[in-house]
This record gives sequence, C-alpha cells and structure tokens, in this order.
Amino acid sequence: MPVPVEYAVDANVILRFVLGDVPALSRKAQAAFKAVDNGDVALRCDPVNLDPTTRSRARISPGR
Repeated sequence: MPVPVEYAVDANVILRFVLGDVPALSRKAQAAFKAVDNGDVALRCDPVNLDPTTRSRARISPGR
C-alpha cells in the first residue's frame, strides 16, 4: 500500500470545508478531504492553527 502524500493545512481549509462559505475555496477543501478519504493524502494541522476554528465555531453555534 503506497504511503499518502502529506500536506500541512491551516484552519482556513477546515473552515472552508465545514462552512462552505467561499465556493471556490470550499470546492478545493472538499477535494482535499476526499483525497484523505481515498487514502491518497494525509493532512496535518498544528493544534495552534485550530484556535481560529474553535472561535469561529463559537460564533456560529446555535443559541449564541
């Protein structure tokens, strides 16, 4: 089984995938996560880069 190619991503890729708010970037993020599902790619995100993701999630959570 081949080793997947590894890419570093930041929170923006995750946000575009989850929110789908920027069509062109959201399509690219979907393609990246589909490649992960296929086993072609591994994505790495430094936990420090996830901080903006958690703050954005708090802003979009119901009841806030």
